[in-house]
Amino acid sequence: MDLFIQLANLFDVSLDYLILGRYCDALPKAADTAQLKSDIGELIDRLIRFRESI
Repeated sequence: MDLFIQLANLFDVSLDYLILGRYCDALPKAADTAQLKSDIGELIDRLIRFRESI
């Protein structure tokens, strides 16, 4: 759990967003879903670059 908290702080996102892929108390709409997929892709890319840098 501590790792998730550290990642949420590192990427400045909520734990709900990090773990569930959505913001608190909000069901994503079609446009929001596309944005979420894009954001998750960017997060994955950042994590890969971070992993490669250590």
